[in-house]
Amino acid sequence: MKAAYISIPSGDAGIASTLDVMVRAAREGSRQPSLIAWAQDAVRGVPARDTDREASAIFEAVRSVFRYTRDPVTVELVKTPEVVLRELSERGVVTGDCDDYVTFLISALLAVGIEAEPVVVAENARSTYTHVLVRYLGPRGWVSLDPITNHPAGWAPTWVPRAAAYRGGSLHGIEPRTMGSPAVVRVQPRIDPAVANTAYVARPANASPFPALAGLGCAGCSSDCGTCSGPTDPAARLSKHLANYTDLLWWAGGIYYAAQFIRKRR
Repeated sequence: MKAAYISIPSGDAGIASTLDVMVRAAREGSRQPSLIAWAQDAVRGVPARDTDREASAIFEAVRSVFRYTRDPVTVELVKTPEVVLRELSERGVVTGDCDDYVTFLISALLAVGIEAEPVVVAENARSTYTHVLVRYLGPRGWVSLDPITNHPAGWAPTWVPRAAAYRGGSLHGIEPRTMGSPAVVRVQPRIDPAVANTAYVARPANASPFPALAGLGCAGCSSDCGTCSGPTDPAARLSKHLANYTDLLWWAGGIYYAAQFIRKRR
């Protein structure tokens, strides 16, 4: 694995230099067999020639393997797709900021024949460009993808004062309000990175309150199905009995207070 250190100027010139590194890394990565295989796996369940659904599938696949992490202080770190795939295979998750997300996303889109390019935005009129996202060329024109957020495909920060696409070695200004798809655009006060995408799995209502001790509920079932002889796991049995006793106490309390009410009325 190779690493290269380069000095970049400040301001928009430095942004253009960084984007040039990203685009060259993305195009080089899109020709690597390992990246092509990864991208093809991501779109395998999508109907053929459906560019929007292919791009959306790759977009979600990229977001699912990245954990947003800021760059080292004073360093603009850009990971090549080769480094990303190696990190993914060794650790199961990739750490990186918007530069790394965007480089890998563009590379994966190019690997399945979808033209894509980076877009930079400035979050206030007096600053240089502060954030980078992707847009791909779909059947109805350019579609934005912001992989560090939880927003859907087509969303873009349309409220920003400045935006530019990087193409042909230079920045080309674009109108920010034209970046998003009208179906999904929502005005946001700022760009919020999705630091971690953790899937939440709801616990069944009849699950044992002691998951560390719980095993199979019935013989061969994951819970008390009602057709077996009952829970064989001690924790599950205790959970069932506690639930029964709680119901009994509620009924007893209700009957007691009803009797007191009737007695006072007499």
